[in-house]
Amino acid sequence: MKILSNVNFSKNEAQNLVVGPLASAPSSPIEGQIYYDTTDDTIYVWANGAWLDLGVQGSSGVVETIVAGNNIDVDATDPANPIVAVETLTVTDISDLTASAAELNTLDGITASVTELNYTDGVTSAIQTQLDAKLPSSYLDTDGTLAANSDVKIASQKAVKTYVDASVTGLLEFKGSTDASSNPNYPAASKGDAYVVSVAGKVGGASGKNVEVGDMYIATADNAGGTEASVGTSWTVLEHNLVGALLSSNNLSDVANAATAFSNIKQAATASATGVVELATQAEAETRTDTTRAVTPEGLANFPVKKTFTIGDNSATQIDVTHSLGTKEVITQVRQASDDAVVECDITNFSTTVVRLNFAVAPATNALKVVVMG
Repeated sequence: MKILSNVNFSKNEAQNLVVGPLASAPSSPIEGQIYYDTTDDTIYVWANGAWLDLGVQGSSGVVETIVAGNNIDVDATDPANPIVAVETLTVTDISDLTASAAELNTLDGITASVTELNYTDGVTSAIQTQLDAKLPSSYLDTDGTLAANSDVKIASQKAVKTYVDASVTGLLEFKGSTDASSNPNYPAASKGDAYVVSVAGKVGGASGKNVEVGDMYIATADNAGGTEASVGTSWTVLEHNLVGALLSSNNLSDVANAATAFSNIKQAATASATGVVELATQAEAETRTDTTRAVTPEGLANFPVKKTFTIGDNSATQIDVTHSLGTKEVITQVRQASDDAVVECDITNFSTTVVRLNFAVAPATNALKVVVMG
């Protein structure tokens, strides 16, 4: 029988009422409609657009009544904040509980002793506040010099930064490039600041240091910047262009040509100064007048110098022999060309270049040989 209107029981019981059994949920349900699902043996009610399982749903999914017993202790001394203690709890089905994978991973593998759990007892504010309370301020070291050098104190972040900033100084730090064509002053710098020259010129003003492209100038001490006269001692220049530096400092016009470079830097040797000296040839050595060349053993091979002449023309009784030895300190010998027998005659060292021979009878043509040594 179908009832097509509402039935008011006037607060009386509907005894022995059976909820209609169905193998699946009825179609087009209305708010409050119920049925018994014979597939999972569960009563469902249609509420807020969904079938709710009356077997697990309560008021908003909240447990409303807990009965003491079976390892459950209930302390209701404060009705507004009852305490439930469960000695053994086995959870077989929980609804309306959600957690992300990251949140579950946070709990995965965590173990804690009773003492460790007690650390969190009563935590109601920021964790840092709680930790501050657990760590006495006497353990915190705010001294930027870390002078205590303690194994039981913890340095604050500011103390560590202050200590590191004061300890790590003078490191080489590239600050940029400099166009030195206008002879700029040195910049204000800390020890270790370094600049590379992009255009040649001077740094430290018009009277500053000469710099070439690629040179690096580095602060050797903290300074406020300025001219060469004021802060030049706080800077040093590392020369990159060594060829240019060599040309500039030694007035060289060419270092690719060895002869030209050598000619520009050589210094002549003298009796009082070291330097470069040319070696004399044998002929130059025998002149005995050169003061700029050095004599080698080969140049001394003919010393004392010996010069040989052939004389006699079958008419002259006075014959001048020019030896050009540049001295009168010579020894002269005359002998016959035919048998090398020594001949006596008057010999006069007439000058530093001439020996004069006088004979009683004119020697025959080419009859005599004269040897002059000196």
